[in-house]
Amino acid sequence: TDEAEGFVVADIDEFEERFEKLKESFSAQPNLFVEDGAVGSDRASEIRVRVITDSANYALFFRNMLSRVPLKDAQTFPRPLTVYIATNHDDGAYSVSDFDPETGRGVVAVSGSPGFEPVLRQIEHVAAQMFDHGGYQGQRGGGHRLQLAREDGSLEFDDSHYIADSGAEDLLFLRGSASLADDGSTTIHVGDEPPAGALHAAHACVWNAAGVAQFWGGANLQSAPGAARGAIACTGRTAVPVESALTAPHPSTIAVSGGAKDAAELASKLGLSESAAALLA
Repeated sequence: TDEAEGFVVADIDEFEERFEKLKESFSAQPNLFVEDGAVGSDRASEIRVRVITDSANYALFFRNMLSRVPLKDAQTFPRPLTVYIATNHDDGAYSVSDFDPETGRGVVAVSGSPGFEPVLRQIEHVAAQMFDHGGYQGQRGGGHRLQLAREDGSLEFDDSHYIADSGAEDLLFLRGSASLADDGSTTIHVGDEPPAGALHAAHACVWNAAGVAQFWGGANLQSAPGAARGAIACTGRTAVPVESALTAPHPSTIAVSGGAKDAAELASKLGLSESAAALLA
């Protein structure tokens, strides 16, 4: 219901009315599925998530996409972010979200079957707001030297453009994947599909004081190796769990292969100067 690029602003009264009808539709379903997990693979970036759905496909999908957390009693599981997916609801196909800064809780409501991608983006959108509201802000200054790479070469900036590692609550949410090289170095990929090998984090990652954490516990791919353990294939996509260390070292390279929009968003989050942002684009 808030303003954000790529999302349509919904009237709060309309949102609440449609959301209540969506929840009521669950009472007519013979089966409901609940998946508890988290986004953010370490404690500094973890947001607990509960997915409630009438669809076994969505339940299995999120079983692979969410990071596993210690099991607790269903009634006491902490869930600041709740996702409701009603595929049999007769209100058309849509996905909407809302975050209440006063309570610190977020909601994603999905009607029909709009596809996995819109639901993932809505969850990322709400989680990013929760990070910001919680005081998790990337700070400039200090840290290691950061290199920004383009397809036609690379750019290197001094230490002042690195996100500080001064405290556990300093983190930055980035829409991009992360990979680990054989030498242990980390690369964040912005504006590109997840790399085929050495994948650490798919689709999004959280850069915090400890290093680069996974946002999603799995990868939503067009295809996956037939032998991928635990892979779940549905509607032409495959959700594959990503088996990697929870936190990778601070990145030495950020590869920007998208367009000017991706470069501008990245430069803004890193606090780069306008001239450096123009070079990225």
